[in-house]
Amino acid sequence: MTEKAFLYLQVTKAAAGIAYDLPLIKWVKTHYPDAAVLDADLQSDEITLHYARRLLQQNSRTIVCFKVEAPDVPITGFMPLLEEMLQPQEQQLVLLWGEHSQLQRIFQARPQLQFKIYLEEEEVQEEIKSFYAG
Repeated sequence: MTEKAFLYLQVTKAAAGIAYDLPLIKWVKTHYPDAAVLDADLQSDEITLHYARRLLQQNSRTIVCFKVEAPDVPITGFMPLLEEMLQPQEQQLVLLWGEHSQLQRIFQARPQLQFKIYLEEEEVQEEIKSFYAG
């Protein structure tokens, strides 16, 4: 069992193209080399999503970061992960980097979850540092 995990979930339109050179993931890997890191998007295959669910279940300090590039895109591709994230877990943090009304409603309706919204990468990095230090 790894202690730390970082899931980076891209919310973008399929036509927009998926980013593969992800500065935040590089930053996490540099600063937390012991963390299990996975990135996925709304078009990810079932194997990737299965691995993401396992990371959510098996790690004691997990951060899930939604990077929103398209605030109006339906998030049905992430539903299996959302179901797992909504299970009460003491050491899980959900970050929304950008604005997405559907995700905001889902997480804000559950005050038992640690959920924060940021617009800048530096703010996201500070929150990651704080959570992993705690």
